[in-house]
Amino acid sequence: MRNFKVAIIDDELDARRIIKKYLERYFPNIIMIGEADGVKSGINLINKTHPDIILLDIRMNDGTGFDLVDQLTECTPKIIFTTAYDEYALKAFKYKAVDYLLKPIDPESFKETINHLISLLEDFNTKTGLDKDIESKEIKKIAIPTQEGFRYIELYKILYLKADASYCTIFLNDNSSILVSKPLKYFADKLVSQDTGFIRTHKSFLLNTRHICSLLKENGGFIKLKSGELLPISRNRKDEIYSYLKQQNP
Repeated sequence: MRNFKVAIIDDELDARRIIKKYLERYFPNIIMIGEADGVKSGINLINKTHPDIILLDIRMNDGTGFDLVDQLTECTPKIIFTTAYDEYALKAFKYKAVDYLLKPIDPESFKETINHLISLLEDFNTKTGLDKDIESKEIKKIAIPTQEGFRYIELYKILYLKADASYCTIFLNDNSSILVSKPLKYFADKLVSQDTGFIRTHKSFLLNTRHICSLLKENGGFIKLKSGELLPISRNRKDEIYSYLKQQNP
């Protein structure tokens, strides 16, 4: 295994200490090349040491982790965002983050994330030209709050979400479902506004357009999914949805 270089950028000393402890305990072959406590010092550290991986906080005293990534020019390490705020998860993956760890960081989740990243780096480093491919891939996930903590689901796996009062159910492409103690609006605000391919077809449904098979206009209108399910289209959203789908499939 290659000895990958890691940098920690976080304005909380205790958070840096915990990450260092996990790295030393579980990944003795990883080289800790330095730490920083903000955007400016983080950029200086990265440009000086060229780490393979950075564990990057989002909210810091002199800006955000996103500000730091926007300013990187000399080095493009793989990024794992670490934060106490789940609302940044979707944006983090738009920044091609490998993963998004919520504080306090669970050691098992930490090990799983680092092992996954190491396997990605080793795999792509052994194949000519594929490093560029991994940089160009946009990995998109969303954090789903469950009783056990947050579960991260790739967006393409979600068929649709159905409202149930202050709860909603997420239906996945493996025929499973997840009941979540959040209203549908919670996910609509995250997914629709970010142009992730989700549309609100009805007050009770949020649909992933990747899984649309056809549009049925009889009886007020339905969308047929590739799985065979029919989802209703509300009358006051019909024109908006037809226009959206026409733009996506001219």
